[in-house]
Amino acid sequence: MELHVPIDRSSGATLPHQIGRALIEMICSGMLPPGTRLPASRAFADQLGVARLTVVEAYQWLADQGFVAARRGSRAVVQEVGILPSACAAPAEEAAAVPEKSSPAFLIDFRAVRPDLRAFPRRRWGAALAAASRDLAPEDLDYGDPLGHMPLREALSSYLRRSRGLTVPARNIVVTSGSGQSLDVMLRALPEHREVALEMPGHAIILKLMALHGSRMIQTPVDRDGIRADLLPADSRSKRIVLVTPSHQFPIGARMSLARRRALIAWASRTDALIFEDDYDSEFAYDGRPLIPLASIDRTGRVVYMGTFSKTLVPGLRLGFMVVPDWLRDRVAAVKLWCDYGGGIVPQAALARWIDDGSFERHLQRMRSRYRERYRGLVAEVGSVFGDRARIIGAPVGMHAAIALKSTRTAEEIADRAAGLGVGLAPLAPAAGMLEAGESAFLIGFGNLNEDEIMRGLALFAEAAA
Repeated sequence: MELHVPIDRSSGATLPHQIGRALIEMICSGMLPPGTRLPASRAFADQLGVARLTVVEAYQWLADQGFVAARRGSRAVVQEVGILPSACAAPAEEAAAVPEKSSPAFLIDFRAVRPDLRAFPRRRWGAALAAASRDLAPEDLDYGDPLGHMPLREALSSYLRRSRGLTVPARNIVVTSGSGQSLDVMLRALPEHREVALEMPGHAIILKLMALHGSRMIQTPVDRDGIRADLLPADSRSKRIVLVTPSHQFPIGARMSLARRRALIAWASRTDALIFEDDYDSEFAYDGRPLIPLASIDRTGRVVYMGTFSKTLVPGLRLGFMVVPDWLRDRVAAVKLWCDYGGGIVPQAALARWIDDGSFERHLQRMRSRYRERYRGLVAEVGSVFGDRARIIGAPVGMHAAIALKSTRTAEEIADRAAGLGVGLAPLAPAAGMLEAGESAFLIGFGNLNEDEIMRGLALFAEAAA
């Protein structure tokens, strides 16, 4: 059997990585169904014009990921791809937690973690866009800096210093379309980092992105203090990345303790690893100021800090950013150039004006007050509807909460019954030490729901769990 696998020797990706990714796509598309025997390594190497060890390494990587079974002296056989590790699907409980779009079948969808889309000040944003378009110089309308519009990067530098205590020069800030692109760009810029440690439970879309990049995923448990740094690989034989949400772990909501943060940075230093810090919603902390970022206590240049405006404003703007160390900036610029030439200039210029004139932070204050009231109402209503059978787990941050519930029904059964009542529920995989015996956890996104919708949804949730 001959398989067409394009080889690009000018790519930054290694040859085993390119071969492995191509075979994953064939497996996921059904071109290579379960039971298919892959070509013998020597014959396949001859066909591709590569060393036999290159193919052996690619096959071994696929075996490590669970895509094939490989035994010494036998040809690799494609396995049934069900749960992760897989580029084809995420575990059912994780996939349900973050739907790509809210299902129109649900009257109330607690699965969706969205800001209040109805509250976005569209007229003021339109005025900012018009002013930015009017004031931009003709040369600004050319292809821009791949790292983003410099006035926005300067505004972000000032904002991060005020709001996070994070002092970074504008040259180290990269404007992106959100956390997804930030992560995608970083993985493209670091093809040698083939192992990625992820918080579990985690975000289904991130799991899929990792798999599409062909990363070997190290699924690492989370407890009340965040990711278990002591369970991360202790050796430095492989280049590794760890992706964390320390200020508000998604979806359980744990906050990473200072001791755990220091342990994570120490681990990265010992093992020559990188840390990607996704700070996606800490602007909405309801019990005080946000925790200081990992990036602010890192002295080793190993933390890439990522932020997004998908939660503070709305996802449709497609704006986010990341802070990269000096040694990574040129790599990121080269990748970003081919991704989008720096993105749209007018929205970036409009956002820079909003940050500079205080409009952005005034909007944050209004929305923080609104979400705080919804969160408090949610907590009170959970107590009223469920009594001592349910409790909120995780920190009071952001626009989602995790509910631990005791019920004689399984989490999947409750979610199915709720769906029949018009309510979208997402069961969550348990995190170590976060649940008691007999409890199941559910994601409750409330940002884009008003108070009446939250109350009606919880009442139907209770009916489904009865």
